[in-house]
Amino acid sequence: MVFISAVDEGRLQEVVDHNIWAEERKEQLLGVANVAKECLQQEGKGRPKMLRVRNILSKLAPKGPGPRGGRPTNGAGSRPGVVGNSNLQGQIENARSEAQSALDDSQDNTAGFAQGGDDGVFES
Repeated sequence: MVFISAVDEGRLQEVVDHNIWAEERKEQLLGVANVAKECLQQEGKGRPKMLRVRNILSKLAPKGPGPRGGRPTNGAGSRPGVVGNSNLQGQIENARSEAQSALDDSQDNTAGFAQGGDDGVFES
């Protein structure tokens, strides 16, 4: 896959939309790319659990004062390297929210299965 080989070979900037790429966010983008690469494993057991994905993305999210969670801005108040509606922070927050929902759903499903009868049939 082009994406995986770009991450492995340190060529992430070649495959990331130029509207998202900003050198000052390189480490954050590499972190997100590495999580995505783990999620693309062919074997299901090689993929990370949603809790791990959520925790990693939470650590990567910008923190601190500043517009919208402390993302870097230029003198004009816009984020360098980001044009229009491109919003890495929003994408990270959406991924974190989806990961949490998937985790919650899987925990609910596990609890429902545990309450099922001896025949192992899931009951909701």
